[in-house]
Amino acid sequence: MPALLPGVRCYADASLTPDHALPPPRTAGLGVFLVNTQVQPVQTINIRAIMSGAHSVIMAEAAALVLAATVNDLLNFNSTTFLSDCKQLVHFLNATDQDHPPDWRMKSFTQLFTNCAARRQAKIYKI
Repeated sequence: MPALLPGVRCYADASLTPDHALPPPRTAGLGVFLVNTQVQPVQTINIRAIMSGAHSVIMAEAAALVLAATVNDLLNFNSTTFLSDCKQLVHFLNATDQDHPPDWRMKSFTQLFTNCAARRQAKIYKI
């Protein structure tokens, strides 16, 4: 139950134009929603962004997580729980071996997320 998690929760998601509409790379929509329950009233931040050059859905999802982790880092939020609906990405980021990403073009995004998450003691879960 994500709503019961204490502290800061961060939901990240991405959407990509269909494969048959345009060849890669394509434009992706990124969404980040932060909920800070450590202050009263509860603070929420909603971010919508556009990414150009997305080659896959998992790459766009990783970019959304990097955006979320960067904002989280700049706001000095610690122990944030990141939530994503991308099972493959969450499994990869929680694995001890991150040498073989599902899509090599997303490696820079996953490394940036891992660095920010480690600095802020963040966790990532699949919702």
